Amino acid sequence: MLADMLPGFEDDRPRLNELAPAGWVLAFNYTAKGVEFLESSMPPIWQETYVRSGVFLDDPVFRWIVKAQSGATRWSDITISDPNGILRAAQAHGMRFGMAATRVVNGLHSFVSLSRGDREFSDDEISEVAERFFYWVDFLHNRASLTDAELSVLAALRDGLSQRQAATRLSVSVETIKYRSQRAQEKLRAKSSTQAVAVAQSRNFI
Repeated sequence: MLADMLPGFEDDRPRLNELAPAGWVLAFNYTAKGVEFLESSMPPIWQETYVRSGVFLDDPVFRWIVKAQSGATRWSDITISDPNGILRAAQAHGMRFGMAATRVVNGLHSFVSLSRGDREFSDDEISEVAERFFYWVDFLHNRASLTDAELSVLAALRDGLSQRQAATRLSVSVETIKYRSQRAQEKLRAKSSTQAVAVAQSRNFI
């Protein structure tokens, strides 16, 4: 499902698997009623215990996710108490080290959590994951940070206008059209203006 929602997610998946050989979970729009979109590669036995047994409510990582508005951290840097030994139990499933990132948009939490058994996540790895995660949240909730001007260019291209015709419609230069089109492609991780238009249409940005 996430592959249909997030451009390039299938290209990002192998990197998540590489960084988190013990498993990862990516969730969007968490409320008290549950998560709207979720994908996980955590061990099935742990997923069963964690969710159906309600273990997640006592997990200091999850409690940090709910408490924080935005940010990223290592599991080991979380100072929330763990009286029920949730993190110790996770180690039995190979999840000894981990990192998490979270962001709240319009009152909804989205988060990602990765785990591995051999070492701590480096600062660069945490920054890499956080950057990708924040992009995904921004794409879903903030039109990938596309400006109105960039959306106008995509709309003109959607209508079949050439760059010169789009420049006339929007009263700007052709160079401006090219620049805005390129910026839109970068923000949407599109390989061409045609793909950028298709992605923007699929998400009802234009």
